[in-house]
Amino acid sequence: MDVAKPATFLLILGAARQQLNRFAILMGVLNLCLPLGLLVYAKATSEPYWRLFRGDYNLTEWFSSVQLLLVAAVAYLNHRTVVLWRRFGMRELPRHPWIWGVFALGFVVFALDERFNIHEALRDDFFEPSGVFVDLPWLISGDVGLYLFFLIGLAFTPFLWDELRRGRLAVVLYLAALALTLPTIVIDGLPDRAMVHWPAHRFWDYTFEELGEVWAQFLFLLSFLAVLSARLAQLDHVSEKPRGTSEMGPAAFPDEGPTENSLGAKEPSP
Repeated sequence: MDVAKPATFLLILGAARQQLNRFAILMGVLNLCLPLGLLVYAKATSEPYWRLFRGDYNLTEWFSSVQLLLVAAVAYLNHRTVVLWRRFGMRELPRHPWIWGVFALGFVVFALDERFNIHEALRDDFFEPSGVFVDLPWLISGDVGLYLFFLIGLAFTPFLWDELRRGRLAVVLYLAALALTLPTIVIDGLPDRAMVHWPAHRFWDYTFEELGEVWAQFLFLLSFLAVLSARLAQLDHVSEKPRGTSEMGPAAFPDEGPTENSLGAKEPSP
């Protein structure tokens, strides 16, 4: 990527960071409006609230699949900023630059699973017929797909750790997302006979499971956005330094030739 003028590049970075903040606010509003809107609809139609979260392809599942794709997109943008760092000769490169690509792909898989029920297909067509994880009191026969996805994500988390530490609160948001994801996975895999004795079991089985997934995704999104914003801020910071004193290599910005001062007069390049 050739940047003809650092000032232009600086402007682009500032605009991008501002849009990230607006995007985070927009997603927060949508994550609040979804359950509140469904509650208003339930009251207006006398429909039990939990029924609006029951069954495949309900509104919450659709929103969840879209939000997962957005999380994947932000992970991919973090990957692209790593590429940008390399092109500008940044000296502080991530130790595991490939990790963002892995997480972007992983959240695409989660989105496809939310839309096409991949883990249920694995349960019905592979695990249960194979007799794997069957006859367990705390698990629908063979329903370990989401557990496997979760464990794979945990296995890759140490490689992401240094990246998360770049963003203020990114680590906290990521850990909160993991903490909220785990009970939704457990509830998703529980057989009905294990839940019928719970107080308000339909709330936990349908409402909490679906909304818990959505809010966990939102926390992942905020965590990845925090890293992206921090990385853009660092690029912003180093682009303001004089040539030869930044964290970039000597070829970070090309020689621009004459520039204009605030009065419009031409100034020689350094």
